[in-house]
Amino acid sequence: MKAKNLKVIIITVWILSMLVSITACGKDPEGKNIITPTPEPAPSESPSPVVTAVPVKTFPEGTSVNGIDISGLELDDAAAKLSSTAKELAASYSCRMTNGTESFAINANDITVGTDLDAILEQAFRKGGSYELNLRIADDERLQAILDSLSEQINTAPKQQRLKVNTDKADSARFRIINGKNGIELDTEETRHLILSGAERIDLPLIEIKACDTEISIPVLRVSLATEFNAQNINRAFNLAKAASLLNGLMLAPGEELSFDRALGERNEENGWKLAEAYTNGGLESVEQYGGGICQVSTTLYNAALRADLSIPYRSNHSKPVSYVPAGLDAAISGGLIDLVIRNNTESNIYIFMWISGNGLHCEIYGDEFPKSFDYIEVISEFVESIPPGEAEFVDDYSLPYGETKLISPPVTGSVYRSYRVYYLNNTEVRRVLAYESRYRNHAAVYAVGKMR
Repeated sequence: MKAKNLKVIIITVWILSMLVSITACGKDPEGKNIITPTPEPAPSESPSPVVTAVPVKTFPEGTSVNGIDISGLELDDAAAKLSSTAKELAASYSCRMTNGTESFAINANDITVGTDLDAILEQAFRKGGSYELNLRIADDERLQAILDSLSEQINTAPKQQRLKVNTDKADSARFRIINGKNGIELDTEETRHLILSGAERIDLPLIEIKACDTEISIPVLRVSLATEFNAQNINRAFNLAKAASLLNGLMLAPGEELSFDRALGERNEENGWKLAEAYTNGGLESVEQYGGGICQVSTTLYNAALRADLSIPYRSNHSKPVSYVPAGLDAAISGGLIDLVIRNNTESNIYIFMWISGNGLHCEIYGDEFPKSFDYIEVISEFVESIPPGEAEFVDDYSLPYGETKLISPPVTGSVYRSYRVYYLNNTEVRRVLAYESRYRNHAAVYAVGKMR
C-alpha cells in the first residue's frame, strides 16, 4: 500500500512539473509556442559605505588662558572668546624710558602692538594647561620712527676744546681755553631690542662719544697801537666808537680777507650813524656826512696790520694828509668806491680788537708768534717829492667889478710819500719792505675875475 502511494506521489509531481513548463511557454500568432526567457535578476547596487563618526578635537579639560577657561572649545571658538582680552592687553601697553636726566614715554598709539595669542592657542590645543598672553611689538617703520625721534632728542655731539674770545678790555684776559665735553649717542639697536621685549621701563643705553683732544694755543699779541681824536666832537667820536665796535673781536681765518667797507655796512641815519665832517672835492672842502670820521678807524687798523705783518691787498690814501698819522700812513674809505682790504697771510687765526678809551682809538692784533727771522716791525714813511700846484685857473664872475680878481681857493702843493715796513731782530734792522706809495693831490689856485655883462 505504501509503494502504491509513493508511485501516486511521483506521478503527481511529474504532472505538476510539466504544467509549470507549459505555463512558462506562450504561442505566437501562428499558434507556435514561444518560450519567454526568465529575466535574469538585476545586479545588486554597491553596498553604501559605512560612515564612522570622527570625534571633534577640542581643548583638553582644564585649559585656560589669562584665567579664562577654554576647555572643550574648538580652536576658532577659543580664539573668538579670547580676542577682546588680547586686544585689551595690547591697548594697555606703555613704556617709560629714561636717559638719567630726561624721561620719554610711548604707548600702543605710537607703535604697532599685538599679542602671542595664536602661538599660545596652538600650544594649549596640543598640551592643555594654563597660559598667560604676552605682548608682541612689531619691528616696523613705526618703531623706527620712535628710535629716530629719541635719537634726535638725546644725541649730542661732542664739544671740542675751544678758544673763547673776550672783547671786553676791562678784563685783561683776551682769551680763555674752554675744555671740551664728550657727546652721547643713543644705542638704537639695543633700544630696539629692549622695546621689542615688551619691557615697561627702560634705562636707555647710551654710547659716549669722546671729544677730540686737540691742542689749542693762546694767540699772542702781535701789535698794539692807538691814535688820538677830539673827544669833544661828539658825533665824530660816536662814529669812531661805532666803527670800532663792529670790528672788535673779529677773527680772520688763514687766507680770509676783511673788507673794511663791507664790515661797517652802509653809513646812513637808518643804520645809526651820525653826521660828522668828511673830505670832499679832492680835500678842498669838508662836508657833513653820515659816518664822518671813520677813516681814522680804517687808518688805525691799517697801521696795526702793517706792524702785524698782514697782507694788505688794497689801500688808498686820502686826497691830502690827515692829522692823526704821519703823511703816507693813512687809509681812506668811501662807501662803495674806496676800501681797505686786509688778508690773513698766516697759518693761524688772526684776531682784531678795537675800542675807544678817553681820546684814544686803540687797536690790538693777535695771532701766532712772528717767525724767528724778526721780533717786531716798525712802519715809517718817507717824503719822495712835491707836486707843484700848476697854473692858476680863472673863472668869470659878473658880480665883481670889471677886471677885479678874487682868490677862490689857494694853490695846494701835492706830495708823494713811500711807506715801509722795517723788520727788526734784537733791535737791529734786518730788512725793509715797501708797503705803499701815497700821492696827495695838487691843486692850482682858482681866481674869480670880474666881467661885464
